[in-house]
Amino acid sequence: MFARRASLFALALRPHGPQGRMVSNASNSKQTAKTAQSSPDKIQIPNKIERSPTAILEAIASTIRKDHSAPDYMFADDPYLIPTSSLQKRSYALAKASGKRAARHFLAKYPNLLFKDNADPSIPAYLPPKTTWPETMEPNEAAIFDCMQWGKLDKAYETYVKAKQEGARVSEECKLALFELACFFNSSDMEEEEPLEEKWAKKGVEDLKGKRRVQSANAWKSNSIADKMLEELADKSERAYCSLLKGLVKHGNYDQAVQVYRKMRDAKLVPDSQAYAALIGAVLYTQSEREERVNVITGYLKEMSKHGVAPTLEVFNQFLRVLSFGPKTNKYQNMALSVLREMKKLHIEPSLTSWTQLLLIFYPIDGKEYNSSVMRKIAACLNDVDLAYELDALLNHGNNAAMLSSFAHVSLYYTNLFDVLMELETFDKVVALWEQLVPNTYSPNRFTMKNFIDLVDRCGAVQLIPRLWSDVVSFDGLSRATDGPMMVDRLLAIMIKHTEGDLADEWKSKFAEIVVGVQTRCPLVAEEQNDRRESRGRALNRMEWTAPMLGNLLLIALRCNGFDEAWKIFEVFSPKRASFVGSPSGRSLAALVAACVDREDVGKATSVLEAMDDLAVEEAKSSAQLLRGRADLALQEGQRALIDRILARKDKPVKIRIAETSLY
Repeated sequence: MFARRASLFALALRPHGPQGRMVSNASNSKQTAKTAQSSPDKIQIPNKIERSPTAILEAIASTIRKDHSAPDYMFADDPYLIPTSSLQKRSYALAKASGKRAARHFLAKYPNLLFKDNADPSIPAYLPPKTTWPETMEPNEAAIFDCMQWGKLDKAYETYVKAKQEGARVSEECKLALFELACFFNSSDMEEEEPLEEKWAKKGVEDLKGKRRVQSANAWKSNSIADKMLEELADKSERAYCSLLKGLVKHGNYDQAVQVYRKMRDAKLVPDSQAYAALIGAVLYTQSEREERVNVITGYLKEMSKHGVAPTLEVFNQFLRVLSFGPKTNKYQNMALSVLREMKKLHIEPSLTSWTQLLLIFYPIDGKEYNSSVMRKIAACLNDVDLAYELDALLNHGNNAAMLSSFAHVSLYYTNLFDVLMELETFDKVVALWEQLVPNTYSPNRFTMKNFIDLVDRCGAVQLIPRLWSDVVSFDGLSRATDGPMMVDRLLAIMIKHTEGDLADEWKSKFAEIVVGVQTRCPLVAEEQNDRRESRGRALNRMEWTAPMLGNLLLIALRCNGFDEAWKIFEVFSPKRASFVGSPSGRSLAALVAACVDREDVGKATSVLEAMDDLAVEEAKSSAQLLRGRADLALQEGQRALIDRILARKDKPVKIRIAETSLY
């Protein structure tokens, strides 16, 4: 049986000719002999390639592209609950963060009930925080490291004191690790990290307002664990002093950090590159004069060169950051370019932080995010479409989209991108990008929405009007007291403009749906009735309707064969027309009279004609003549008197006053 399977396997491996037949045994044997002659006698095994533990996952992830039709992972939920507007996204993110905080609270309060580790190997980050230790725990070096691993600095120091009292041996490495942890966390327990959703929703607001965060001075705790552990160190090495210096800078005690640096210099100790980077960043707070800042930094760089400390990317970035706080003069800009040349000379590739600081040095732009800052500059001054596309390609390359680390910066970036494209790019490309990004990636604000509506109007894209209405509803454009009327009025004006000629039945039905949708979401009531409607608790949008808006809505309904809807609108307006601001357009009321005449409904026609007469509409005469010209209509005496009165009225001459203007 095995021999038969082997023969069948060999038969399957035989090469076939172009028509599917097998190649002869003679030719096959020739190829085998040729291969045997050319193949080496010894098999060479290639060298092993070192790969990361997640190399396979990274390879699979590289074959996947972002699906713009799906919501962000943060908002993956039931389709009904997926947020679309800016307010909904921010509220959803904060609610999700609140849920995580609640879960952390219960983990911290009841760790014994929820402490179950099924992972192999164990993942401490996924376990509840360890808050209690057994009273019988032996105070030794292992216990100290265990407390430090859980971020419990006070417990670690308490264990160290007990170990010292009981005579247990604690190595210098353990003491130094405890000292470094105390310097990093300012002698406090490690705080819980803020949920990612909360960071995304809140971060960047200060930057967008042009406010730079300034660390509070003198935040370093005196007589703290760090100070006590420094005294415990037998060998106060360069590593210990550098940790202390960086901790002082991190927590805002800049003057004391400079004193530590001077103490190191007197003791012939050389700081490392990270310590020098911290000192350069602290110059902003220790020196008030701009020229003095540059002189101090130059001194630090000379000290680094003297002691052979190679500057790193962090050192140059801190130098550029200090320069970005200076004036936008040629001196500072040339100094920044010299820093860039020095980085190139040392084969140090600038990071996005470097380019952001350079942008701030050469252009007065507020903000710390590279992409949003550059896109703002392109939109404000350059108006360069190609440059905008290049920056967008950089953002969408790899995992660079994570650089827009907050909701505010995502909104700012895409707002500026659409500002550039709507002004300079072709209409089809703008619409394609709009379809791709809205609403899952970007929720446009009212200004971007208004600009897009105007673009659709200029290009006469009637097919996009239903999408515009859908976007206005999705982005809560109707819920704002000022934006709602503006959005609806603009959309109605566009629909009026593009329904004057012959319109396909397909678009008439879609426009009719919009008319019904507007009345459903924003009931046609005057402003004085809004309070009464809200008291009933109905989830409707409060919007003050004006008479011109009602007239446009009425005219669109008539053009879309919706006479009944048009008459409902007139019935809302007619009895309380004094409560609405302005008056409907004459052509809308005249069109309603004509529609009533076509239906031979004299009562409705004269009701509209009476309203036109009351509002002193110019088209009232032509509508009255239309009624009188229909001999087949049976007019009552009062109706004839109304028509005669309108026709007998003389048109008053309109006086036009031209304002005096001057060319100078």
